[in-house]
Amino acid sequence: MPGGETLTYRDMVARVLASLNPPPTLVELPSPMFNAALFVAQLTGRATGLGEAAVRRMRSDLTFDMSPAQRDFGYAPRTFRPRAQMFQPRSSDEG
Repeated sequence: MPGGETLTYRDMVARVLASLNPPPTLVELPSPMFNAALFVAQLTGRATGLGEAAVRRMRSDLTFDMSPAQRDFGYAPRTFRPRAQMFQPRSSDEG
């Protein structure tokens, strides 16, 4: 299901970072440099969960038409406004 607005992956990441305190700096690398850094990170065991498929998804247009869900279910998603609390680990007693 799509969200309430269409964002690039970069814009989504920028909003997440901006919600944190203090907000980290978003560093963008040219693709060849990113690929080399990812390769080194994978070799050293630091990026074992980030494979080629994940990188392809980050670079792909993943927009979807929400009109069928709006029509059939009254779907009305909100815009993407992350808050720092969304990224805090939950305590074990929160269920």
